[in-house]
Amino acid sequence: MLPRQHPSKFHVLSILILWGSPNSFAQADPSSYFVHAGLSVQSFRYQETDAHNNVLDREAGLLPGLVIEAGKHLDRYSGLISASLHKGTIPYDGQTQGGSPLMTETRERIVDVAALIKTGIGPYTDFPWLSAGFGYREWRRDIQPTNSAAGLFETYRWPYWMIGLTGDVFQKGLWKAGLDWRLMRPIHPTIELDANDFDPLTLSLGSTYSFNVGFPIEYRAGTKQTVVIRPYWQSWHLRQGNSKRLYSNGIPTDYSAHEPDSETRILGITATLRFAH
Repeated sequence: MLPRQHPSKFHVLSILILWGSPNSFAQADPSSYFVHAGLSVQSFRYQETDAHNNVLDREAGLLPGLVIEAGKHLDRYSGLISASLHKGTIPYDGQTQGGSPLMTETRERIVDVAALIKTGIGPYTDFPWLSAGFGYREWRRDIQPTNSAAGLFETYRWPYWMIGLTGDVFQKGLWKAGLDWRLMRPIHPTIELDANDFDPLTLSLGSTYSFNVGFPIEYRAGTKQTVVIRPYWQSWHLRQGNSKRLYSNGIPTDYSAHEPDSETRILGITATLRFAH
């Protein structure tokens, strides 16, 4: 936990991981390139709890973002690389380490990059497709100071693996709808703490399985252009990691820090335009 006068850490793992529609894979030409670009917004609810499941702090707010993807189809195989950026300021509702209520804001910056491979595994070209890949996430959080509590800057970093099923489930005219389900898990996540009056400190975190379920809807706007709207639900979970003593100018203090359990549930939507060649 954080020392006295410092706010309890708010943990949003939002994340969202923004992808193109699974139809980008299933309905493409036998061999083609494609590029996705667009906007996104996520509404998330986050809370951090102690060992007795008491809520330490919570956050709820909106984060806008940008996403870009590029890939290639080759018969019944497809490869994709993606990158996303989300930034914004959201309210923080928690308490100081002494238990006093604390209201402030956090400035967020989340970068996510990933690589994914998909292949058809059934007798149909549209569904199901098996997906698997790896990603890397960096999340910078700047918790703002108040008159009663100092600020705190945190950086979360972790690679992760994912596996899932995707494909089209409905088609009529120029419209298509699909399902995109993924199981994800962070690999050795860490958090770096940078608090006033203390030396920077890196902690290891625990992790468990997380999920992403999307429902992409496509409209073919031209021979090479497709508009994709993707509502989705996402859940991330991190577990309490190790505890370390805090230092000030290289001298050990009486304080220690650790990251409690946290859970994030996200409802989001992306709007992208896909160009195929």
